[in-house]
Amino acid sequence: VLSEVGRFDEAAREVQAAMAILKGGGESGSDSHSSMLMSMARIEYEQRRYEQQLEWLQRAEAVVRQYPGHPNYGTVISNLALCY
Repeated sequence: VLSEVGRFDEAAREVQAAMAILKGGGESGSDSHSSMLMSMARIEYEQRRYEQQLEWLQRAEAVVRQYPGHPNYGTVISNLALCY
């Protein structure tokens, strides 16, 4: 929601804080973690920072590839394709 009103820095801080909590709790491969990575990619996209968007999507891809049947796999791959 913050990124939708142009508060990109605040949105990025909130997402990164959530990722730190997930990582600290051992949830680094969870659906939530890949969703957070995709959220960061979206924030970059909304700022037209496409190279950074690609980097976040590549991180998300690394997460979902580690877990066969990951529910976010299709979304991550689709977003990567659109990015290219």
